[in-house]
Amino acid sequence: MKTVNVALLALIISATSSPIVLAGDTIEAAATELSAINSGMSQSEIEQKITRFLERTDNSPAAYTYLTEHHYIPSETPDTTLTPPVQTDPDAGQKTVAATGDVQTTARYQSMINARQSAVTDAQQTQITEQQAQIVATQKTLAATGDTQNTAHYQEMINARLAAQNEANQRTTTEQGQKMNALTTDVAAQQQYERTQYDKQMQSLAQKSVQAHEQIESLRQDSAQTQQQLTNTQNRVADNSQQINTLNNHFDSLKNEVEDNRKEANAGTASAIAIASQPQVKTGDLMMVSAGAGTFNGESAVSVGTSFNAGTHTVLKAGISADTQSDFGAGVGVGYSF
Repeated sequence: MKTVNVALLALIISATSSPIVLAGDTIEAAATELSAINSGMSQSEIEQKITRFLERTDNSPAAYTYLTEHHYIPSETPDTTLTPPVQTDPDAGQKTVAATGDVQTTARYQSMINARQSAVTDAQQTQITEQQAQIVATQKTLAATGDTQNTAHYQEMINARLAAQNEANQRTTTEQGQKMNALTTDVAAQQQYERTQYDKQMQSLAQKSVQAHEQIESLRQDSAQTQQQLTNTQNRVADNSQQINTLNNHFDSLKNEVEDNRKEANAGTASAIAIASQPQVKTGDLMMVSAGAGTFNGESAVSVGTSFNAGTHTVLKAGISADTQSDFGAGVGVGYSF
């Protein structure tokens, strides 16, 4: 926007009442003064260019129309759509802060907005003060020209413009306050929601942690019991193995004993057969010495003995035996005939 401040209007009005009139140029030719204006110029240089343009065009109404249409000077109708020199749109920041829910980010953003709004307010106040000073200067200039009607008209235009600008600034400030309140509410709600979710997650994790510790403790106890049972089982297995070995030894001993008994029994049977095989003294003889032998189930025995007639009807008999089991036996008998 190429709008100049109110001090420029004072210069224009002064140029209007000035007795200096140069040779008239066309607006197109004099516009070279305006085309030379750039952003690097100071306010006084811009004002000089516009004054030179008016001088070259003999301060014609068409020149003023040209300046108004090209926004080098303000029109009589106040522009109520003006915004403060420094405006910020906090929507992006609000979305960012509301999305993150970061309290520290919110505080920094709030501080930044407050500082920027304070700077805007200071700048607006400074601008208003400067405009008021320029109005006073313009009023003095207009009063010097003696044009009371132009002074009143210009004063009304300036007042209307200031009122519109102040109203726009107030409206912008109110909107920013509402947006900041909405932002604060959204951030607080987001933080409360995230805090609630965080608390729920922490409670769930705490419960799961307790359950996990209980399960670990239960497994540890089960493992200890299982280990104890394994130890007991190993001890019992060792005891059983020892008992089995002892029992096997007993069985072997019993088997040997049974085998020995069997052999001795067979040898005893062979001894009995050997003694029984001894002949007996015949009738009429006094005594007989005899020997015998016997075998039974792989065992053998020999015997010697004697028999004699103790009377007409009585016979005595005795014998001893030895078998292959190194056992000895003896037997005696008496017989009576009639």
